[in-house]
Amino acid sequence: MNRDKLLLESDGNLGLAKHLDNVMKRIILRKLSNIYSVIKLDTLAQSLHLSGGAKEAEEVLLDMAWKDQEKQSQSGLMNRLLSVPLEFRIDVEKSLVYFPKDEDDDDDNGIDGCSASGIHEKYMEHIQSLLTNRVVSVMKLADRVKHLDVSLVTSARYQSVISKDMNNNGGGGGGNSSAGGGPHGVSDLA
Repeated sequence: MNRDKLLLESDGNLGLAKHLDNVMKRIILRKLSNIYSVIKLDTLAQSLHLSGGAKEAEEVLLDMAWKDQEKQSQSGLMNRLLSVPLEFRIDVEKSLVYFPKDEDDDDDNGIDGCSASGIHEKYMEHIQSLLTNRVVSVMKLADRVKHLDVSLVTSARYQSVISKDMNNNGGGGGGNSSAGGGPHGVSDLA
């Protein structure tokens, strides 16, 4: 794609070409992960037609894992359930990529490197933290509304408005505002 970059820029298709290049890399990686359980980074670089060798292949894998996580966080629930990120582990010392199969669920195989599932776990921890913070803020808001309701109902001004309203309506008392008794709290004002 680099040799055709000027042509693609001039006709306005550079963005499309970059997107297509990424999609093709993803398709090739999916096929390789279905065929191999272990592959050398150099072999992976050749299969992806990368000129940077093992280093560039590692960068492509990490970039793909990062984009998978971004996509998961930005898409709707249905898309998250349907789009399965590519699972892999990189052994940097041996320059190997491991593609775990469904029956190979043991995570303790001594591979020191990066895994898409590790990134996924950190992402899920982050989401859990955000949800916890959101729940705490909602609980604080509910507490503030409750205190507002109590302070409104117990304020002298509110009590005088209610007594005037009751006197104007013939002392209907006891009901909600539609029954003539005036509001008795924030919930009656809605």
